[in-house]
Amino acid sequence: MPPIEIAVLRCVGEILKKEVNLDTSVKNTPNWDSLKMVQIIMSLDENGIGVPLEKLATVESIRDLVRISFRESE
Repeated sequence: MPPIEIAVLRCVGEILKKEVNLDTSVKNTPNWDSLKMVQIIMSLDENGIGVPLEKLATVESIRDLVRISFRESE
């Protein structure tokens, strides 16, 4: 598993307070609302993972987050 995938899974799991996988999505996780999304983005940022804000509207799952995320040191 790539390091960025591990980091995204860890951050999202901590925010949602549940075990998550790449298929965890807004549709199958009732407490993943817009506030949680902001918290997820902030947590990723604190861990050196950037998410282009212009692509946030396309995020529906952790798989989507991994796809658009990048290490800020890259």
